[in-house]
Amino acid sequence: MEKTIYKPKFDFNAAIFYILIFVGLPFFVVFSLGKIKPLLLLAMFVIALVISLAIVVRDSTNLPIITEEGIKYKGKLVSWKEIEKIEKSFSSAGYTTKIHLKIPKVMLHLKDKSKITISGFCIKDFNKFYDILIEIWKKDEIVHISC
Repeated sequence: MEKTIYKPKFDFNAAIFYILIFVGLPFFVVFSLGKIKPLLLLAMFVIALVISLAIVVRDSTNLPIITEEGIKYKGKLVSWKEIEKIEKSFSSAGYTTKIHLKIPKVMLHLKDKSKITISGFCIKDFNKFYDILIEIWKKDEIVHISC
């Protein structure tokens, strides 16, 4: 059984942002019209809440998962041996640029031999870009994540 080193968590900041956008805009429109109907406000709030939570849950489940065996993305696993093999072939050729793995939309950036930085971005519905930077100092150590 594989041990998970890093797994994306539910993004509460994004949920709050979406709720503010989807709830705030309709409230603004209703108040600017001057006709306040409680049932309409309640319906808009429920719809906005469902839409925002659905977007956040969808986005939270499509991020790479770092395990002891490798990197999993949308069910596909690239092993650490394969990543090291790619790293050796590129660093022996003198390249320190990004290379594409077999995982869609995930790139491996080579900085030095002891550090692997994965920069993954997913273009999802609504043409929204999500960027994550995951720095792995060694495959057995704790993962540092910066967004």
